[in-house]
Amino acid sequence: HVAFEEDQRFPVDEEGNFTRWLRHGLQVAREIENWLLIYPEMDEPVLDIWINSLRTTAQTGFKMALGEPSRLMCSDPRVELPELLQRHVIIGQTQFVLLMTPSNDSWKVYRLF
Repeated sequence: HVAFEEDQRFPVDEEGNFTRWLRHGLQVAREIENWLLIYPEMDEPVLDIWINSLRTTAQTGFKMALGEPSRLMCSDPRVELPELLQRHVIIGQTQFVLLMTPSNDSWKVYRLF
């Protein structure tokens, strides 16, 4: 699920798409300072490029500021992800969790939720 407010959660489809819930636009732009980026080791060399692209999209598309994420490498999300989330997500403080998975494993990871 994707949550834009504490009491609003929207379903994510099998491909991780939630854009249809944004069709009326962003209501309140926020600064995201406390967020997690969980990624596989193979993506580490391109993380800075990817984060800069995400920042540009957040700023130009949504007028949002995106701070530096806490970077967490995860080799096997099906095994490591539950513990990583339990250890690093702080209810009421963590604003955003972005999980990068290899495309061939993404459906297996989504099934965890």
